Amino acid sequence: MVTKDNGLTFWLNEPPFWKKENNLPDKIRFSGTWQLDENSDLVFVLDKGRCQNRGEQLVFKSKLLAVEENSVVFSISSYKETGARINRIQLFRLTGLWKADRYNRLNFSVGRKLNTDTLVFQGSWEINKNQQVEYIYEKANLKTKTRLSEKFIFRGHWQIVHNRKLAYIFSRNTGSCFEFRVQLQTTNLYPQAGKIKFLLGAGLKKNRRPIPKTICLYGEWKFSRKCGLLFEMAYGAGKIRNLEFGFTVAVRRADSITLNLTDTQNNPLGITITLTHRFLEEHEAQGFIRLRPERKQIGLEAGLTFPF
Repeated sequence: MVTKDNGLTFWLNEPPFWKKENNLPDKIRFSGTWQLDENSDLVFVLDKGRCQNRGEQLVFKSKLLAVEENSVVFSISSYKETGARINRIQLFRLTGLWKADRYNRLNFSVGRKLNTDTLVFQGSWEINKNQQVEYIYEKANLKTKTRLSEKFIFRGHWQIVHNRKLAYIFSRNTGSCFEFRVQLQTTNLYPQAGKIKFLLGAGLKKNRRPIPKTICLYGEWKFSRKCGLLFEMAYGAGKIRNLEFGFTVAVRRADSITLNLTDTQNNPLGITITLTHRFLEEHEAQGFIRLRPERKQIGLEAGLTFPF
């Protein structure tokens, strides 16, 4: 069984006299690290100890059962000696934090007392119709030579950290977050399109070249009452979340205004958006820029007025 601190303990189901004769306790606590093998089976790699040898592995015939905000659950099947029928099923729940690694693979950091174990999920992931991260889990059955395929949804919302970093933050304040290395398809956005496209390589292995993949976030550009910009995104079941942006004025033309977008702390994101006169009219917003003197220097003051 898995302990509260994500350790591994084995209870000896033997008669008391046998355990006494062999000087064995009621339970044995193993020390080691958690991993996933190439077939997505859960593995515990042993450290050197009194009753164990360094590097030996305990491989559990497991199946991914659930992904949660701060945990991952596997079902472990025990078989009779003949190996023909399942004798018992246990649930192993490991607690920790979800994250993405440098190859944009989904990882789970198992919290331990002295260290952190990392489970690397080798399957692919995609964005579903509700703009949520969906993990495609595949597992081979070596006996029947078939493959199991299931999908698991991570519930959260998107945040643009920079034009080269995109974050998927889990619904609650859990600390779990996928930060993906991306490249904005174009750094100049046009709000009429109602989408923001990023390029990345997902689910990669170290010895493989990145496979181009597109993440497309769909939404509607709106103006906030604080003279900012919002990208309103729908996540299904009536759930709406906004990407919030500040801005500074980059270029003003007769028929358009180009803005440099910033985050809520006014840090540049490396993204510009061009608002046309037609777009401002359609959204009942009147853009204005006026010159203002500042110690003999000319500055730009930008804002928006809203008809409420």
